[in-house]
Amino acid sequence: MTNDNDKVYRILASCIDAFKRCRETGNTEWAEKHGDTIIQVINDHLPHGSGIDSGVKIDWEHSSGEKIVLDTAFHHMDENGYYDGWTNHSVTVRPSLIHGITLSISGRDKNGIKEYLYDTFSDDLTKTVVWIDGRYSRPLDARWIIDERWIIDGAVNAITADTYGKLDIQEHDTNRLGQRLLVHVQDYLNTR
Repeated sequence: MTNDNDKVYRILASCIDAFKRCRETGNTEWAEKHGDTIIQVINDHLPHGSGIDSGVKIDWEHSSGEKIVLDTAFHHMDENGYYDGWTNHSVTVRPSLIHGITLSISGRDKNGIKEYLYDTFSDDLTKTVVWIDGRYSRPLDARWIIDERWIIDGAVNAITADTYGKLDIQEHDTNRLGQRLLVHVQDYLNTR
């Protein structure tokens, strides 16, 4: 696969390249594993919701280790809050020596949506994920806000493996669990 800790776009590019090479050589077992990883990373770490209501799909034919092509659509709303139609888009990701990656967004720029798509995909593709328990997960992020009134959905799953075992995830008292998560966040930040 790839490194245990890497950017989403690098994991996708590496796995796409490996997937295609395995298919060319007839190694169906590893082609399937790489394909599953690609789909897991896309489903777990690329945008969905907030207008990107049909998710993101990879364009297998046009993607390679040097170029990733992602297909999506945006569900627009009018000024009254009613749905106002869809626009289809392809997001093409290419390497950049200066910026890491460059993106191009195809499709109609209804209501200036391409800027939103660019920012959203750029943020998600350049975030770092880690390999934990057989899948890529988001690492503990210092920008997460943990408040006594609520807990980020899935925060327990994103805590590093050594901290993960210290939490009682059966606990239903969100106030106490939130306080315990905050302690672990502080411990994590102190070790960085």
